[in-house]
Amino acid sequence: MITIKVRISKRDLERLQRFSSERRVKDVFHIKWPYRYYGFAKDRFDRFSRGGGDWPPLAESTKHGRRGHRYTVLRDTGLLFGALEFELGAEPPGQKTEKLAMGVRVGFGGPSSYPDGTSIADIATFHQSGGPKLPKREIIVQPNVETLNAMTNDLEGALQEIADGR
Repeated sequence: MITIKVRISKRDLERLQRFSSERRVKDVFHIKWPYRYYGFAKDRFDRFSRGGGDWPPLAESTKHGRRGHRYTVLRDTGLLFGALEFELGAEPPGQKTEKLAMGVRVGFGGPSSYPDGTSIADIATFHQSGGPKLPKREIIVQPNVETLNAMTNDLEGALQEIADGR
């Protein structure tokens, strides 16, 4: 689980709590924010799986077990990558999106599994933490500055609309 900490004044917190039940604010928390986060995570996953970023490359022994020259990391079946797709009203297999009163919790979860019976969430967890013979490849991480700024702007825009009576 990732946690984003934001400092806000007591006055702003009271304002946010007062308006948190407004539809526009809930839409920010439960639609715009997961859409932005999953978009960020999916773009990052795509880039890192192809050799960008800090994910270690596949071991030679793993490469030998692959058909052809498919050397992308964590993309053999597409299940992990697919769990990062955000679609309003539907959770893809392996995704867990939990609506909170003033936010959203995103990640992997549910019973969906690989053909061998291992859950998608378990595979994500194994790679998130790494292990003795498994390199750490974090999937759920703190969003980049651009994503955080966009999320902040989403909320500020909704609060301003409410304050303006729109």
